[in-house]
Amino acid sequence: MRNLLNLKFLAVTKAQKAGRSRSGLQSFFHKGGGVKQKWRIVDYFRVLKNIPAVVKKISYDPSRSAPLALLAYKNEILSYIIAPKNLAVGQIIYSCDEVSLGNIHHFQPGSAHYLQKFPIGTFLHNISLSFNSLKGAQFVRSSGACAQVLRKSSQFVVLRLKSGEHRRFFGLTVATLGIPDTLPSSLRSRKAGTSRKRGIRPTVRGCAMNPIDHPQGGGAAKSSGKRGAFSPWGKFSKGTKTAKPKLRSKFVIKLRYEK
Repeated sequence: MRNLLNLKFLAVTKAQKAGRSRSGLQSFFHKGGGVKQKWRIVDYFRVLKNIPAVVKKISYDPSRSAPLALLAYKNEILSYIIAPKNLAVGQIIYSCDEVSLGNIHHFQPGSAHYLQKFPIGTFLHNISLSFNSLKGAQFVRSSGACAQVLRKSSQFVVLRLKSGEHRRFFGLTVATLGIPDTLPSSLRSRKAGTSRKRGIRPTVRGCAMNPIDHPQGGGAAKSSGKRGAFSPWGKFSKGTKTAKPKLRSKFVIKLRYEK
């Protein structure tokens, strides 16, 4: 957040790693190149309470799947937030501690409040993990994702996440009303030139490589599965599940794969 005259300070240069480790060795395939990008600083804390903010513009961010909205607060401070659906330029939104359910302006898409303030059935995003989190909002930040309020108690609020998981959050954590908007189709085209500008290099199958380049390389036709179904880092790559099962914690009520 900066003064109106210092809008350029809301973005910093994004470092390019090109899929390489700190020693310069290739540690991730199909990454490299791409145009220089600016990393726009998003306000995931919403620290300015009870101050009305006007939506100045909604802009595209190449580093994120959802568009960003530029807010201008009454005290001449600017900040970026993730733009939810039905958020229009010129609209007034709030981030409040104490709100009244009768004031409709306090519950516009993009307004941030405590979880215990939202009624059951509300769709939310940008949810903090705890009320004193130093990282701000960590849950439900991508385009089209949302969480729905299922039930509330004196201390916790149960949300249904996009994955189907039911999880408890503290009622004093901050969340934002609405569903993150999606980008127009013109910005989501997947032609070869668009991928290369985003730093995505061509993908080559392991069985099409030489034996020195990949464990599945070499041989005639499609005979790579006979010699080893491993990735270059020794992990199984032929249908074997390698992800560790998620453990249930005291905050997770229902896992994503439970019926």
